[in-house]
Amino acid sequence: MNQNAIVFCTKMPDFTDSYQVLYQEIIDTTREIREKSAELAKTMHTLGEHLEKLASVNHMIRVDRIHELYAWLSKMSTGTGNHIANLGDLFHVYLGSHLKYHMSEHESFRELYACREHSKQNFIKKERHLIDRKEKLFRS
Repeated sequence: MNQNAIVFCTKMPDFTDSYQVLYQEIIDTTREIREKSAELAKTMHTLGEHLEKLASVNHMIRVDRIHELYAWLSKMSTGTGNHIANLGDLFHVYLGSHLKYHMSEHESFRELYACREHSKQNFIKKERHLIDRKEKLFRS
């Protein structure tokens, strides 16, 4: 074993643990973004409904320019709400959900590291046994 392999193997558990923690935090944050964007989108849609009602009131009293203004503001509020909701879903699906596959990659790293440690322990055990046999033969 060379020095680089020793350094790599000593840092491997920290590497996989830190990645798993960071990935889980990102997944949780994207879930929170999706929930909060859904709430904000609902608020924007409510604002759009109120603006639409205000536009219809102005239409009844025949103030066409104000009616058009509130109608456009209502469409803008509703469209922005849709955009915010879609953006939250995109963050969650394409970033948060995607990282769960990367988290499963780290399980194979852990298995590989455990296999290496098991092989190392077997090597040390057999080496000790061999040294003991040499000593026994040397004494005899």
